[in-house]
Amino acid sequence: MFATLKGQTMPYKRRLSAKINLLRIALADEKWHTLDDLAKTTDSPEASVSANIRNLRKVEFGSHRIDRRPIVHSNKGAFGGTQWEYRMVT
Repeated sequence: MFATLKGQTMPYKRRLSAKINLLRIALADEKWHTLDDLAKTTDSPEASVSANIRNLRKVEFGSHRIDRRPIVHSNKGAFGGTQWEYRMVT
């Protein structure tokens, strides 16, 4: 299933739909994945992966159930904080 975005140009729609589809495929195994793992798998920045996880939860992208859980308190980023794992439940 490919998603579409309202009001965006076709090349942007196709590129974003392809990235969201790659993420959906990566999460389809129902295993836990960090943003870093998903970023490497989809060749996308972590911020884009995070945004696309939110997109996958939306009706227009399939209303997928994506769970998250904290795994470690890390020093990653400027402020540190909790790192999360994500999985899609089918």
